[in-house]
Amino acid sequence: MESLSFTSIPDHRGRITIPASVRKKLKVKTDSRVLIVIKKILRGEKDER
Repeated sequence: MESLSFTSIPDHRGRITIPASVRKKLKVKTDSRVLIVIKKILRGEKDER
């Protein structure tokens, strides 16, 4: 799996914005799918891709 990194400051609701360049590399259109993958990685779960 390719390694990606980015810096984002959470907004007042605690949500982060995924940069378009990162979404493009992951081939997803919405932030929600990327955040699900990030949460799984942080929890130590395997991603099924």
